[in-house]
Amino acid sequence: MFFSKPKETSEKEKKNIDLTKTFHLSASRFAAKTSLFAITFLLIYSTFPSYSSYANYDETMPEMFEYTSNDLLFAEEGFLLKPSLITEKSDRTKFANAIEYEVKHGDTLSEIASKFDIKTKTITDNNNIANLNRLKTGTILTILPVDGVLHKVKKGETAASIAKTYKVQKEKIVAQNKLNDEKVTIGETIIVPGGVKVVPRYIASRGSSSSNYRGAGYGTISGAKYNGTISNTIIKPASGKITQYYRRGHYAIDIGNRNKGPILAAANGIVTKSQGGYNGGYGNMIIIDHGNGRQTLYAHNSALYVKVGDTVTQGQTIAWMGNTGRVYGATGIHVHFELRINGRKVNPLLYIK
Repeated sequence: MFFSKPKETSEKEKKNIDLTKTFHLSASRFAAKTSLFAITFLLIYSTFPSYSSYANYDETMPEMFEYTSNDLLFAEEGFLLKPSLITEKSDRTKFANAIEYEVKHGDTLSEIASKFDIKTKTITDNNNIANLNRLKTGTILTILPVDGVLHKVKKGETAASIAKTYKVQKEKIVAQNKLNDEKVTIGETIIVPGGVKVVPRYIASRGSSSSNYRGAGYGTISGAKYNGTISNTIIKPASGKITQYYRRGHYAIDIGNRNKGPILAAANGIVTKSQGGYNGGYGNMIIIDHGNGRQTLYAHNSALYVKVGDTVTQGQTIAWMGNTGRVYGATGIHVHFELRINGRKVNPLLYIK
């Protein structure tokens, strides 16, 4: 077998090969740079809405979104938001109105608060939220442009008296709501910047006579029945973990939360009992009649916020979680929640929506 000697490559052929390699390398680099530029451009462009996003903007838009030609606005989920909309450094007085936000799947209070640069307390103070740990998708929340509370003006109130009630500066209320001559109108809802929700704290103590509560009306209404709008379902009355379930010997559920928190009315009704003391181990307790033979009981509260005869709505704060009555120290902080139908205690979890 014979082998031929490989043909040597000429200098001219070597030069052509080198030029070909250089061309392909340059083309590859150019393609890579072009792709990187295109991706970067698309990412940057996607963060800015097109002019058409504002094509329909007119004077009918909410006053909260007034802006000057120097303001840069971003569109986010249907809202027009100014960067750093509600930070300490921005001019909050430009936004006089609250907006509505629809809770989306997976939303949390802290995330929504962060989205609008306000505190979670501002959201909870201005909305009836049944479960602070789990927001119901589709719930409409009122979002204020600043940290504070909404206040409905009552007869005889002035900007000065409202400021005094909430312990804030009158000038901030006037500026935030663009009030002329500091005048407020009966029935008008205004924003109180820096205000904190004022809840009548009827602190219960041992005893059952209404005269012991400085006219707060504690005691019991025998045979009282609720005749208003009846809720078909009930809600969980507090935020926290269920520490005891409905079982033989414990015909209720216990919801514990060492951080305490508000106790909410499980449904519309009338308060038939609001009483402090040991009460057979229940501690400070409330009973609400919901009509159709249904009643709910809330026990071990540290404070009671409603009095006998009050009509309450589903989700309204009626008490504050505690450990009064027969419980075991700080670890016993919880609400003992009973549901009674025609006098019989039933499992509340079967009726909670």
